Amino acid sequence: MRLLLLITCLIAISGCATPYQKLGLRGGYSDREVKEGVYLVNFEGNASLKEKKAWDYALLRSAEIALTHGYQFFIIEESETGKLTRRYMRPSMNATGVVGVTNTSNIYTGAYSGSYSPDSYVETYEKPAAQMLIQCYHNFPDGIESVVFNAKQVLGQMQEKYHLKLKPVTPLQ
Repeated sequence: MRLLLLITCLIAISGCATPYQKLGLRGGYSDREVKEGVYLVNFEGNASLKEKKAWDYALLRSAEIALTHGYQFFIIEESETGKLTRRYMRPSMNATGVVGVTNTSNIYTGAYSGSYSPDSYVETYEKPAAQMLIQCYHNFPDGIESVVFNAKQVLGQMQEKYHLKLKPVTPLQ
């Protein structure tokens, strides 16, 4: 019964696009400070998320980082959008029509009407991702040839575009 519940939950989770969240099982953002005012921002989606949305979510996270650290503006020094390829071992499943739970000779059957064999195979899947290296500024930078983003405006536009209800950004002390 637990196996049936686990399989049902995994199917439900895999069908939904990655929400805007910290990196977890369904994807999300991650970031790290490279040096003062410079941050590497990543967003990884699942197969249901479009590449454009992964880029927008990385941009949104960039705005949050800037505001959290007391900056008003940022530029994207480098960016990359594409698909990450992942490989994982997947157990082989064969439909048997058997209902019930047994454990004999390393063969498991359960209420999911299938059987599990310890033989497995490698499965490959792709998921959209975006990465940005941003430089933050307290004031509007003069003489910069890059597009300068106003962090508050980006935050507001992305919240509106994707109907997000985010916690207010509080600058670090």
